[in-house]
Amino acid sequence: MVRSFNDSSNHTKCPDPWDDEGTRELLQKFCFWFGGIFFCTIGALGLIGNALSIIVYSSKELRSTFHVFLVVLSAFDIGYILMCVVNEGLEMPGYFSPDWPDSHSNVWIHLFPTFLYPLRQMFLTASMYTTVSICINRYLFIVHPFYMDQLRRHSTSFTSNQSASFEIDSNRIAGYIFGVVLFSIAYSVPHFFEYKISIDAEGNHEVVWTDLRKNEIYTLVFTIGIDFSFRVVLPVVVMLFTNLRIFMILHRQPDCGSKDKQFAITLFTLVTIFLLCQSGKIAINIQEFLTLSVISECQEIDNHLGETAWDIIMSRVARVLLLLNSSINFVVYMASSKQFRRKLCRLRCRRPLESAQITNPFFFVDDSDCTWDIIFGQKKSTHAMCHM
Repeated sequence: MVRSFNDSSNHTKCPDPWDDEGTRELLQKFCFWFGGIFFCTIGALGLIGNALSIIVYSSKELRSTFHVFLVVLSAFDIGYILMCVVNEGLEMPGYFSPDWPDSHSNVWIHLFPTFLYPLRQMFLTASMYTTVSICINRYLFIVHPFYMDQLRRHSTSFTSNQSASFEIDSNRIAGYIFGVVLFSIAYSVPHFFEYKISIDAEGNHEVVWTDLRKNEIYTLVFTIGIDFSFRVVLPVVVMLFTNLRIFMILHRQPDCGSKDKQFAITLFTLVTIFLLCQSGKIAINIQEFLTLSVISECQEIDNHLGETAWDIIMSRVARVLLLLNSSINFVVYMASSKQFRRKLCRLRCRRPLESAQITNPFFFVDDSDCTWDIIFGQKKSTHAMCHM
């Protein structure tokens, strides 16, 4: 079904960029190449990277409380990426249909309202609050070490990984994860009731907003107010506060172990990327708040959101940024953790290769192990190169 407006005043209130053939063609190409091909490429790389992160950090020698949290984070990120890639993969065939963006496959129409959309929101929330949990846990460990020492003494689940000088408290980890999962499920329940399948007069199926989602009070309170508070403001405030306090403590105590500093660098990088990748979502929330009355009017006129071409482009950029946030963790671990690089390379290289001169400007093998070390500039070595 192609949108149409019979009243010119309604057309002015509810701009439809799909009415202009030139704009439609540009948007189709942008959505296909940037929102489709580029989006799915990032997602595929993210799936591989997160899977490798789980394999590496699940190894016995790297098993610690911090690393277990990173494994859980990667698992939630894989779930979010899968929902995004499947959703986009089902949408892409219709991009060049004459009826696009109203043309969707029957599979997408039946999966989106009750599966793809709510589960995507659930995994996104879980990923977000797992990062928050990591920040809180490291904050307590660094800023309040005596409190954590008391927990160790009274914990029956506390174990020590002597081979890697790491410590694990399984009960504490389970408590955090259970809280995150429970909150994510409860928070995502309303998303199951925001979209429905509608059948028009011609017998065509389409996905439309429910009466709940059209309700201005619901949109203002939940979609904008609560969502902005709990998935933007609260995580940002907690992450900034905890990480600033951690770095202040580590700066005042230069004798802190290298392991704590490496954990702090990894965590700070993850938080920085999270904040940058949330910028698109923040812009979308602000835009929806400012145009709430227009959106409601356009929904009543022709089930249309009153989107401009710029709104459509920004929504695609925001989606790519959120996907990038879940896909880039592997790069962060590679750049910040020598232990991660060593373990990853050992998985690839079962034994040292023959001596070779290394001219690769990025990686070389350290000692007799198959270890990746990031260097800047050329370095010659008598050790074997680990080829990927």
